[in-house]
Amino acid sequence: MRIPASTYRVQLGPDFGFRDAEALVPYLDALGVSDLYLSPILAPREGSTHGYDVADPSRLNPVLGTRGDFDSLSQTLREHQMGLLLDIVPNHMAASPQNPWWADVLARGQRSEYADFFDIEWAPPWPNGSEKLLIPVLGDHYAEVLERGELQLAQTEDGYVVQYFDNVFPLSPETSEELDANRIEALNSDPEALDAVLDEQHYSLRYWKSERYELNYRRFFNISDLAGLRVERPRVRHELHELIGHLWEERGVTGLRVDHIDGLREPKAYLDWLRRTFRGPGDSNPYVLVEKILAPHERLPDDWPVAGTTGYDYLNKLNGVFVDPDGHRKLAEVYARFTGRSEAFRTVVYEKKRFVLEWLFQAELELMRRDLVTLASKMRRGRDLTAREVGDALAEVSSCLSVYRTYTRGARVAERDREHIEQAVDTARSYRPQLDSAAYDFVERVLLLEVPERLLEEAFEFVQTWQQFTPPLMAKGLEDTSLYVYNHLISLNTVGGEPDEADVSLSEFHAFNEERSQKWPGAMNSTSTHDSKRGEDVRNRIDVLSEMPEAFERRLTQWAEWNEPKKISPEIAEPPSRNEEMLLYQTLLGSWPLDESELDSFPGRLREYLVKSAREAKEQTSWHDTDEGHEYALVRFAERILDDSGPNPFLEDFLEIQEELAFFGALNSLSQVVLKVASPGVPDIYQGSERWNLTLVDPDNRRPVDFDRLYDTLHEMQDVPAEHRSAYAVSLLRDWKDARIKQFVTWRALSLRRQRPSLFIHGDYRPLYGRQKARPYVCAFVRRHEGSHVIAVAPRRLSRRVDPFELPVGSVWENDCLRLPSDLPSRWTNALTGEVVEAVDRPECGLALEEVFATLPVALLEATE
Repeated sequence: MRIPASTYRVQLGPDFGFRDAEALVPYLDALGVSDLYLSPILAPREGSTHGYDVADPSRLNPVLGTRGDFDSLSQTLREHQMGLLLDIVPNHMAASPQNPWWADVLARGQRSEYADFFDIEWAPPWPNGSEKLLIPVLGDHYAEVLERGELQLAQTEDGYVVQYFDNVFPLSPETSEELDANRIEALNSDPEALDAVLDEQHYSLRYWKSERYELNYRRFFNISDLAGLRVERPRVRHELHELIGHLWEERGVTGLRVDHIDGLREPKAYLDWLRRTFRGPGDSNPYVLVEKILAPHERLPDDWPVAGTTGYDYLNKLNGVFVDPDGHRKLAEVYARFTGRSEAFRTVVYEKKRFVLEWLFQAELELMRRDLVTLASKMRRGRDLTAREVGDALAEVSSCLSVYRTYTRGARVAERDREHIEQAVDTARSYRPQLDSAAYDFVERVLLLEVPERLLEEAFEFVQTWQQFTPPLMAKGLEDTSLYVYNHLISLNTVGGEPDEADVSLSEFHAFNEERSQKWPGAMNSTSTHDSKRGEDVRNRIDVLSEMPEAFERRLTQWAEWNEPKKISPEIAEPPSRNEEMLLYQTLLGSWPLDESELDSFPGRLREYLVKSAREAKEQTSWHDTDEGHEYALVRFAERILDDSGPNPFLEDFLEIQEELAFFGALNSLSQVVLKVASPGVPDIYQGSERWNLTLVDPDNRRPVDFDRLYDTLHEMQDVPAEHRSAYAVSLLRDWKDARIKQFVTWRALSLRRQRPSLFIHGDYRPLYGRQKARPYVCAFVRRHEGSHVIAVAPRRLSRRVDPFELPVGSVWENDCLRLPSDLPSRWTNALTGEVVEAVDRPECGLALEEVFATLPVALLEATE
């Protein structure tokens, strides 16, 4: 398997296509990156800005360029001896007439050759939906839309269609045979006759709000215009991957990132097929990563034929290292006092999963309840359970599952899955004990496949459906609701994390890395992604609050007092809650620009973020039930507290502490760069994150990057003679606000990694610790392979070691040592600066931190003996 030395993620789109990516290759090569990592490239629906809504997998996205443009990009990568990691989307496609497969199903229904490509229930339990595909697209009830003349027949170059504003839906061949221009004109002026024609179609156009209760195809999460694929079927797999396969065979693609693996019916079978189909150089195994969100207590299945995950697990472990556990607990108390909320995070998740189940997934639950009730009627211990009891028990157990899904593949439930199911049932009983225990018992038996042999196949079919349902429920309940509600330290509100238990000790981090080096050395080390709730340097700043909880509470209380008069009167609109106020203050502290040129655009970015956050939280407003008054009140409050047109004690006080957090957050960032690059796994740089990444949630994190500026700065760095590099690094550190220091550390670290690929991919991992008082403040480890050694050393919690704006170098570390075992070399060269460090007085001392951090507060030491 060819494992990248590092990757660089680029978001393609209308303003950044294949030619732009090709122009970027020399810069990435100079930075030390080994593989370009691209977002999806297949043809999406028109107007797509991200590419995850593929409409035609047989074509490249024309907005990105031509096949010749892609081939030129591939050739340029090969000339620089670089690879291409490509994001692919096997779980879903655009549910749009622009998708030829979907359009054929709309036109021909169950007779379409593509009818079994999608996960469609043609006989749902709703009387007015039988034998039709339900399409929730109308802005009002069907009759109102029809009678207003908003539905019109038309003839296009693709045939006869029904138009609804910008949406077009093909008519069946039988209907089309009877149409001509005169007939269309007559039908369009006669709602009753037009209704009869529409009723003959294989689909039913519905009010969009009906999707909550009646929908008969699997979708991506709750997004009804993304339809789930039956990729477990061989023909679907072949046609979906045919073009990607050609690009792979031509060496245009060298690795695959599989989006939303948990959405597939049979994840392992799909991954086995990928390994058989996409072979690497010399018939080696392909490099494949899966977007798998692991719960903190969960492990990636050992039998999956992949290199690892896309790195949410690494992100949470690394970030947790920079959270002070005592301060973290105190901040939970601060949060409770300020907001009046004291629920444990897992309780919040349960409540929000139940909420989204009721508001977003009733249709899916109803389909599963029907099948489960049918099973119950055939079992002695389920026959007298009511449909409501069965449905309620299923809803409770699904909401209490602590992982995204289980992976039952046959008649036997794996031990790890059994534990998750039994725990979910026990938790459900504790949350809702009044529900009949027999209903819980029945649901548990079915999920564990403890049913009569004659019902085993039917029960297994149900379990497979349930396993595809629980990931969307977890994603919407946790990622897209709870993480916008539980705001005690929002740097911990990341995908795959548990914010109330997210601080990570050094021993926990080292244990995680040791396991990673043994099992998943090719997994991705991410710190920012296109799905991050906030950029890595926003998190790094907010983490610092855990080092100063008392000071933050004093300021928080004062800020709330100063700013209370700036809230809109409740008589006009619902003002921001204390919880939203907490989110706002932490967001400002984390994302306030260092570059003054970005201050003008910041208020607009903040407004967009606040509205999205409030809608995702689903408390005062939501995407489905928008309260524009509250959203205005929230945005207006933010504008007023930042108004600098007159005296504003809050703004003055805020800017003072914000600058302190920015300083210590920048130091955290340098530490994370070094640890990420040197840790087991493949370090990934999200576009532009080699400088301070102060972005918020998408679409903010997909803004254009000034690559010309990055390239110019890198050229400047590379022009500095090696003997002057240490002095140059000092100047960069002093000017830390301009972000060149982060780019410098990233460049030097990635360059070392690319020079020593075997060491970092195959080398073993050994924790190192500071002596006595230095121990809590330094994270360090050594990588060893075939006589080569590299030590990574990075400080943390520096607000407790130095004053604000005091650089933590040199004499700050006087008498502090990094213990160095006697079997390691004595002479080391810092790959970042070229400085030489000699070990002394082992094993009591080893490396003097005053010398290790002589110039920079981070180090990558390469043995030179």
